[in-house]
Amino acid sequence: MSFRERQVLLVSSAVVLTGCLFSRIDVPLPAPASGSQSMAVGDLDGDGVLDLVVTHNPAGPSELRPSVSALLSDGDGDFTTRSTSFGDRTARRVLLGDVDEDGAEDLVILGRDADGLGPLTLHLGQGDGSFTHHADLGLVSPGGIATGDVDGDGHLDLVVSDADANRLLFFFGEGDGTFAPAQHHDGLWGHDLALDDLDGDGDLDVLVLKSQVHVLRNARGSFHQIATVQVAANARVFKLFDLDADGARDLVVVDTAGNAVDVHRGLGGGTFAAPQHYPVGQGPEDVTAADIDRDGRIDLLTANQAANTVTVLRGALGSIFTPERTLRVGVQPARILTADVTGDGKRDIVTANRSGSLTILAGSK
Repeated sequence: MSFRERQVLLVSSAVVLTGCLFSRIDVPLPAPASGSQSMAVGDLDGDGVLDLVVTHNPAGPSELRPSVSALLSDGDGDFTTRSTSFGDRTARRVLLGDVDEDGAEDLVILGRDADGLGPLTLHLGQGDGSFTHHADLGLVSPGGIATGDVDGDGHLDLVVSDADANRLLFFFGEGDGTFAPAQHHDGLWGHDLALDDLDGDGDLDVLVLKSQVHVLRNARGSFHQIATVQVAANARVFKLFDLDADGARDLVVVDTAGNAVDVHRGLGGGTFAAPQHYPVGQGPEDVTAADIDRDGRIDLLTANQAANTVTVLRGALGSIFTPERTLRVGVQPARILTADVTGDGKRDIVTANRSGSLTILAGSK
């Protein structure tokens, strides 16, 4: 199935994005899909053009209803949709990575069933944009999930938050599509997770967002909390970026209730400065960072679900950002990323909208 609906959106000098011209492409998901909660990007069919994977509520009349769709880009703004069935469960989070090391992106899905539990499943990529169910990895009370080489053996691992058990689960990959039995770190779970080498020792450390951000240092597979960061009440999403190009990761937390993002400048060693508070549109749900106006400085972009907009905070000197600029997107944008999904060498803005669509603002100038 192929979809294409184009609108042209001119961002003029009045909104101070250096006259950038965006072509707006609205891509509907399989009807009656809605409730998009997660999105990932990768080259799924090996054609050299980045594709998209997005979760949504189950759609279709059959018992095996698709709730994950891959949108394969032809490099010219057209997308072909392929769906992966997930039964009557809702897919909440998706990750892409070459788990079996065959050169094709594989798909990890964390779902939620009628009892509120989250099946964790692995689907192997076939190199043509389709996926085959390979393994059921476990059943958790779903929270955050992240992937990376945590134990330093060259294979992708999974870190999963299990809320009811108040623990983190570590699935260490064998490089062939299988994982060793899960190991656990008790006493902590989180709504969101991130992996990064914060202290420069070559090991990926773990950051966990609960009521605050907990920083766990990875010492050859043993994890110890070295810092906590106070964040906005009820925060659910955070990201790590090097916003000021100083080599230290900065922490960006989405404050949905406060209609803002908080930027904690990284001080090195897993510590962060007090936040700088930046107002954005109503109901921000997600944040990403990229030099979207191509002025050599990193910008912040938020998906504002209540306003149906994207806020662009233009990067200035250091980790300072100018007041908000707004772009219209689809209804209820919940996730945002930037990537060249149109194959023209320019970074595009992509939102996954809870109304059942994607919006792509394709950079054309």
